[in-house]
Amino acid sequence: MLTLLNHLSQEIIDNIIKLSLYQHVTEENVWQKTGASDPELGTFFDPTSSAVRDALATKNLLRQRLATCLQALSAEQRIELTALMWLGRADADLPGRPVKEAFKELCDHARRISDDGDILYLMEKPPHDYLRHAMTMSATGVVTPYSA
Repeated sequence: MLTLLNHLSQEIIDNIIKLSLYQHVTEENVWQKTGASDPELGTFFDPTSSAVRDALATKNLLRQRLATCLQALSAEQRIELTALMWLGRADADLPGRPVKEAFKELCDHARRISDDGDILYLMEKPPHDYLRHAMTMSATGVVTPYSA
């Protein structure tokens, strides 16, 4: 897969995967540790407790680290990252198509629609899942379906 990338390195991708995974796990832990749940189940939490404040601060710190990392990318790096995530998500007609062809089309599409909202868009997705899946594909192979 790396042979198709002109602007992203394995190091950058690995860092984004790591930050995204830490953020995701931390957010889930914050939710579970605070007891936040469906009010109908009777599970509530005290948002003023030190445990909740500490957990939320950690969650926000990791989210900010991921945002900072994504903001530091050049426009072309963000385009490739977006295309790589779409490839890893393997939507619609992508499975079974040649990776090289699909990635080029996805880069072209990302380039056409890229704007200042890319950072938030990328953060809302689970980059760690999609990027890991995309990186398992061979540049000379076909797109494989994503399964969570």
